[in-house]
Amino acid sequence: MPSVVDIPKPLPYHDAIRDLLKKIDANVWNWFGQQQTYAAAQEAVKFDLLKSTYRLSPQSHPTFYAAAADGAEKLGITAPITLYQAQADTLLNAFIALGDDEIHIVFSGDMDNRLSDVELRALLGHELGHHLLRTLDNGEHLRTWDVLRATCLEPQVHPAFMQSFRKLSLYTEIYCDQVALKVVDDLDAVVSMLVKLVTGIKKVVPAEFLKQAHEVLVRPKGEVVSEGITHPEAYIRAAAAQLFHKQDPQYSTSLTSWIEGPWESANLDLLQQCDLSQATRELIRQVLQPRALQSDLLLSHARL
Repeated sequence: MPSVVDIPKPLPYHDAIRDLLKKIDANVWNWFGQQQTYAAAQEAVKFDLLKSTYRLSPQSHPTFYAAAADGAEKLGITAPITLYQAQADTLLNAFIALGDDEIHIVFSGDMDNRLSDVELRALLGHELGHHLLRTLDNGEHLRTWDVLRATCLEPQVHPAFMQSFRKLSLYTEIYCDQVALKVVDDLDAVVSMLVKLVTGIKKVVPAEFLKQAHEVLVRPKGEVVSEGITHPEAYIRAAAAQLFHKQDPQYSTSLTSWIEGPWESANLDLLQQCDLSQATRELIRQVLQPRALQSDLLLSHARL
């Protein structure tokens, strides 16, 4: 029986954006905390999956279910898991449909003949990482996701909310890669799984892709930054997985550089806006320290 692994902690960005959303509007934060996934909504998800996928059974796909059970047991997840194969979509991929008490994972593409057993376990570990993150800290990270997603659907949403949601999505994929590594404890398997999913290739040499990734990442600081909307580029994910696996002390610093890059005034997220606001206030305070400069006109302009 596999023992429960050390569950990775949410990344600093997850905690920071959660704490900020609590401060921005406590009423909105509390309202989302009172919302629940009703049984009717869960049934609607299952009904849609039944219409649009082929439901896999433990009898027809014992390897898949064994891999899912192995990951769930290592992560301490007890919710029942059902697996599906998407119709028509031939691209290798997987996603998780979340409910309160059940987990539904949908595959697309020819997983049977593309992924090895350990790569399959890494993929399922990644998907279970999504479930894990959203249940940690009393579901507050799921609430963070819901608040940002709902805000971004507003027609006049400020770009800072969009940037925050984009970065949260990128960091979430990195977190789930951490979970995959914890499940299989095999860097090569995680890297080859990532490359196979994004390229569709059948054979991968992980060391070669890691070397390729480092050829990109040795560029001057600020030139390499993720442009992904929902997922970081594969070379960033592979390099981040390697640093995490090695417990490299530069992991957090490198990750921030690759995901966020240098500040750009047109692309600030909510956290950067707060930091810039504080820095601006401190600068004005320092400039206006001399009493000779504290005229009504200058003080009024500073407050403005």
